[in-house]
Amino acid sequence: MRRAHQKGRDKTKRLGKLLAGLAVVAGLGGGLSACNAAPFAASVDGYTLSMSNFNRLLSALSSNQTFVADASPSAPVFATGNNLDLSFVDSQLEEQIVYLAAKAALSKLNVSPKPVDYTVAQVEAPGAYPSGVFPTLPAKVRQELYQDFAYLAALETKVAHVDFGQAALSRYYETHQKLYAKYCTSTVVLSTRPQAEAVLARIRRGLGFVAAVEAYSIAKAETGPSGTVGCGTLAQYKGSFGSAVESAVSSLRPGEVGQPVELAGDWFLFKLDRLERPSLSSVLSQFVGSVWQKGLAASTRYLAKFLHRVPVQIDPEFGTLEVGPSGLRILPPPSPSPAAGPYWAVGQAGS
Repeated sequence: MRRAHQKGRDKTKRLGKLLAGLAVVAGLGGGLSACNAAPFAASVDGYTLSMSNFNRLLSALSSNQTFVADASPSAPVFATGNNLDLSFVDSQLEEQIVYLAAKAALSKLNVSPKPVDYTVAQVEAPGAYPSGVFPTLPAKVRQELYQDFAYLAALETKVAHVDFGQAALSRYYETHQKLYAKYCTSTVVLSTRPQAEAVLARIRRGLGFVAAVEAYSIAKAETGPSGTVGCGTLAQYKGSFGSAVESAVSSLRPGEVGQPVELAGDWFLFKLDRLERPSLSSVLSQFVGSVWQKGLAASTRYLAKFLHRVPVQIDPEFGTLEVGPSGLRILPPPSPSPAAGPYWAVGQAGS
């Protein structure tokens, strides 16, 4: 099931946000001016993020009105004016370090992303941002994020032994298709159980269902003359009518009328008019999300250990990087410039 977009930049699916030991310390004491910066923002075992690429990402996100509006008041994108809040900059640098670590780790393992990993990236990268944000990002930024997520998918496959392949997708579909199918039903509503049982007996002796609705249903005003309820997943039936109705509907075959079900004091006879099964491709995002979560913990542990073993650097303008057994953190510059402010000036990186 495609994960529902949560309010705010919900990054729980992203490897970077679960690497608690890789938290970048926010609130640097000095301002971040890139005019005297090194040519990279971060480097992991020789894999670098250029300052210009990092600034392009920051500019793309901070200029996206939907992304900015979705930001939590406790973690704003902007500090003052067009200057970015350091906590926002730090969170983005944290994620980029994770992406670099994944690339470096795969290089050590002599593994490259496969086509299936890019398929995974097509699902996971857009899902990491508020709805509607990803398609509006510049094409180059989207392509870089697709690449980053493909490396994360390849790492999960290697170290967590998860399977994103077509055969696994087919198995997932066979196991879960009932959850995603749409059950289209009609109903006759009666006042008492004896009445419902009597009408059910007449239906089974040959009375047409629509005729039963017209003759006996007390809810024609709500369902119409044919008794139409509509189409929904089992989860939607449960949410709207309760578990008893969900269970009754799930047991029906197309054309079949079930036993009476009590709901709010009345008795319902449900008929399954048709079952709309999902296509294999339509459950791809749910499948990817399920497998991604299974491999996340193992990948997180692997990267945490990897970052402790390899050289990791950031541009000195961001402060001092410390890497220890529990992960890494950035300490503020010891002697910030008196003219510097606690922010990152948009568009200055790489100047």
